Amino acid sequence: MAVAKIALMTNGTYTDGLYSYLVPPELAEDIEVGSSVVVPFGRSNKPVQAIVIEIINETDLEDEKIEEGKIVINEKGENKSYELKKIISLSFDEPILSDFQIKLCSWIRDRYISTFSEAVRLMYPRGLKFVSRRKITRGKNFKEYFDDDKEKLKEDNYIIKTLIYSDEVILDEISNSDLRIIKNLEKKEILELGWDYEESLNEKTYNLISLIKNWDKGIRLGKAQKRIVDFLSLNESISEKDLKDLLEVSSQSIKSLHEKGVINIEKRDFFRRYEINKIGEYKDGFELTPYQKEALEKIKSSKKPVVFRGVTGSGKTEVYIELLRECLREQKGGIILVPEIGLTPQTVHRFKKIFGEEVVVYHSKLSEGEKHDAYRLVKSGACKVVIGTRSSIFLPIKDLKLIVIDECHDSSYKSESNPKYRTEEVAYFISKHLGARLVLGSATPSMEQYYRANSGEYTLVNLLRRANNKDMPKIEVVDMKEEVKSGNTGLISSRLYEVMKRHLEEENQVILFLNRRGFSNFIYCSSCGAVVKCDRCDISMTYHKFENKLKCHYCEDERSVPTACPECGKKSIILSGAGTQKIEDELIRMFPDKVVRRYDRDSVSKKGDQDKVLRDFGNGDIDILVGTQMLAKGLDFKNVTLAGILSGDMMLSYPDYKASENTFSLITQVAGRPGRAEKKGEVVLQAFQTDHHAIRYATDYDYESFYEKEIDMRRKFGYPPFNNIVRVVVTGEDYTLVRNDAFRIKEVIVYLLTERGMKNIDFIYGPSQCAIEKIKSKYRWQLLLRDRGIDIGILRGLIKYICVDKKDEVLSRGNYVSIDINPENLV
Repeated sequence: MAVAKIALMTNGTYTDGLYSYLVPPELAEDIEVGSSVVVPFGRSNKPVQAIVIEIINETDLEDEKIEEGKIVINEKGENKSYELKKIISLSFDEPILSDFQIKLCSWIRDRYISTFSEAVRLMYPRGLKFVSRRKITRGKNFKEYFDDDKEKLKEDNYIIKTLIYSDEVILDEISNSDLRIIKNLEKKEILELGWDYEESLNEKTYNLISLIKNWDKGIRLGKAQKRIVDFLSLNESISEKDLKDLLEVSSQSIKSLHEKGVINIEKRDFFRRYEINKIGEYKDGFELTPYQKEALEKIKSSKKPVVFRGVTGSGKTEVYIELLRECLREQKGGIILVPEIGLTPQTVHRFKKIFGEEVVVYHSKLSEGEKHDAYRLVKSGACKVVIGTRSSIFLPIKDLKLIVIDECHDSSYKSESNPKYRTEEVAYFISKHLGARLVLGSATPSMEQYYRANSGEYTLVNLLRRANNKDMPKIEVVDMKEEVKSGNTGLISSRLYEVMKRHLEEENQVILFLNRRGFSNFIYCSSCGAVVKCDRCDISMTYHKFENKLKCHYCEDERSVPTACPECGKKSIILSGAGTQKIEDELIRMFPDKVVRRYDRDSVSKKGDQDKVLRDFGNGDIDILVGTQMLAKGLDFKNVTLAGILSGDMMLSYPDYKASENTFSLITQVAGRPGRAEKKGEVVLQAFQTDHHAIRYATDYDYESFYEKEIDMRRKFGYPPFNNIVRVVVTGEDYTLVRNDAFRIKEVIVYLLTERGMKNIDFIYGPSQCAIEKIKSKYRWQLLLRDRGIDIGILRGLIKYICVDKKDEVLSRGNYVSIDINPENLV
């Protein structure tokens, strides 16, 4: 009998590890490494899902042997036996994870300090639903218990009363009081307490109907049946639903024909697929420019991952398409990752238009059923091209040859939930082990990516000319300090207004960018200066005019606008700051004869809203589109000739070492929207910090100089890519306990390092309050650690030991710790 080492699919760190179970003889031929199984766990033998990580046959055991359901281990010359439980059942006929995916799970678990379960869930199919419930049945003394005294029926628990009329009771939950009663009766063998579980697959099928070739023509047919036969004689097959809708026939007519041997009914799998509408215009056929061809050949000849730096409008997508075509010619698979499906609808539709049914679209907004069907299509090899967000990297694409990460600099490629993985690192691991080509495409690669390209770890391929062979739009900077001095305290400078007016008079379209939703980003009292903050978060609430509500953009809490100051009681409440709603209002007043629309998460929150706005804009029904960073990515409209960037230096004040990089990237991306066709483009950038290097270099599209300046600062201060940062954040509802736990973690780290003989602990920063002290009623304190003078592997192991393995001894009850390796922000 074999022993299976399994990883439980349960939440929490307590059950993280491998457990040994016996493989029952009836499942021995079916269970493999990577199989999804159900096992009994804990004292109550609760059925839980698990993944088989390793199978050890009895003949392969060295210091162990199996005897009568027990494993006998020789420990220091003495045999000790341990009882092993048996696997209950197998969930799928085929393994869920391949050997490589199990290796990937182990790598993710170690690198990002997560559990096996968290890593496995990244790759586990969404369609399998598993529910375990408590099952209560009659014990051998049940009948005798009531026969002795019928009056007990009046007093006893409702569960017991139910068992008078039913063989068993299945409950999703049992209260503690009921559980005590039941366990007491279980001891007297009046009841038996056990478990029941249910597995279900979220899969759909349909009936495909076709005419049997040699059916008996002498069979008598009704009018409806004759219509069906006449139709099928001209058509090879049709689904039952379509047949009923088209011919207006009943299920009984179809059933009768099947019973008479006239038609064949075949059950087929139905796959739910994500569809996206065409937005804007593009050529179905295209020929690469000489510069694109050169870039393509350099990518194909590289033996390393490629950083593909192409200016906005240079035609990186066309190069991706050619790389994918090569994959399909060789019957290989490819994946194109995008930051967010909703932000790149034109790109997604273009791939679907070219590659048709070979394409699967995968992202977080899909239903569980759609995700499961996408998984099945990819795993079976029916679809070889995946277009999706970061989670798509874990789909089991057959014969994977190409991984493209488009807009690779984008922060959405870093997971904010456990495991806090970085998509680029996962893709690198996958490409290295599977021999796939990895391409990181962006007009503004991250500092880390470009550093690796310059140091030779990656290959750098540049595409620095637009596909239309036109110059990049000129960026004109407006100093808002001077604008305020001249008496204009509005959101739109006089210069931007003049340029907008000219472009609109020429019947062109304009986009305006402001990275802030709502009408006013804060509300304060002019008497005492108090700012109205969210009760649950340490952040000011944003006023949303159309709902006439204050909203918190962190916890989504809402409240009415106060008529008086909550602090001093005076009626001196003032709305301050600006968001996209306020800009929209101002533009409507400025250009009353033009159509103005917003494009942010508030205005396109419903299904279909986003497609409609972009379709209307593409059709020329909208003159001015104002929005957040949703405007910055992937949009390509031929009639857009002007981009206005409001508060271009807004992010420079963030307490984050990536603030300059994010500012430079965002300006470059927005500036890339106008002038992508035949018309010349123009950009107006409004800012207060006009001398900041991020603004100066972005204005000249001088990525190289910006990189040199920024990378020098990273080197001096020990930020990535020169040093790793480990961020440990303690959260909880009690401020004092959170603070004390943060200090306790540091004390334990210092103690353990001192025991190792390490005296210099300058690489530990903090503890300190997070920039946003409270989110969703949870206080936040953090520690930052850099691998200066200490190996990152040792640092990871140390943090895992303290914050995961020993967390019950270190953390107060109810507190939680989050660990992030090289976080995207430090807020």
